[in-house]
Amino acid sequence: MTTKRIDPRITRTREMLRNALMELIQEKGFEKITVQELTKRAGLYRGTFYLHYQDIYDLFDQSKAEMLKGIREIASDVNPQDFQQQNWLKEPHPQALRMYEYYAEHAAFFRTILGPNGDPSFLVEIKAIMKELFQKNYALFKKNEAQLPIPEDFFISYIVSANLGLLQHWFETDMVYSPREIALMSMRMRLGLFHTTGF
Repeated sequence: MTTKRIDPRITRTREMLRNALMELIQEKGFEKITVQELTKRAGLYRGTFYLHYQDIYDLFDQSKAEMLKGIREIASDVNPQDFQQQNWLKEPHPQALRMYEYYAEHAAFFRTILGPNGDPSFLVEIKAIMKELFQKNYALFKKNEAQLPIPEDFFISYIVSANLGLLQHWFETDMVYSPREIALMSMRMRLGLFHTTGF
């Protein structure tokens, strides 16, 4: 079964509208944005907008769904055994690197959606994906339940919050570090926590 390819012009148009929306959300919040000023910011006609979306809410919802789909695809492509094959304190894990490259590629969206004028519900969705991912990896580190210093769910919650904090701080500091450097930082901190807590 072949996957139908989307016309690159359509992809580019949607990206322009999404980026314009993120700029305006940062400037004035979502509720005050009109289609007229959105299309003006994107350099497109109103008719072009309505070829793709019903209204601004539709653009916002589809943008969030598209970005979450990308995160899920990367998160689902995990091989927990990889953690046993190399020293990830020296090299970033490939999946972690792909994830941060994805965040960087769509930085305008994630910087806005995770910022003060963003959408808290989107943050909940990302946390759920991260939680599922870390639960898969967690089992390879722990030796047995008797040796765990804290309950597993609390530990994973801590790791998820730490990674989200790292991601948000990366955007807040204008992404001065590359995706590779951030991916390596996240792995070093994560593995350091396991080692210092007795795993």
